[in-house]
Amino acid sequence: MSLTDEVRGGANLPPPADRRRIRLEAGVTQTRMATELGVARSTFIWWETGAHQPDPANRARYATLLRDLARASAAPAEETRA
Repeated sequence: MSLTDEVRGGANLPPPADRRRIRLEAGVTQTRMATELGVARSTFIWWETGAHQPDPANRARYATLLRDLARASAAPAEETRA
């Protein structure tokens, strides 16, 4: 991951309540998110609740994953309206 990706991802990490909402709307468990990010479930919970912040590389990966989940879970609703 490039430095630019890390900075961009860090700037785009949503607030904790939105992190949880995105995950739940996508139907993904905390365990699955932790596995996808390569961290322990407890670490993921800290990130999701805002108790701890991920390092820049993990923050970028987490932000990208959240963005992709938000788009994927919104896509069916957008297709239905079309």
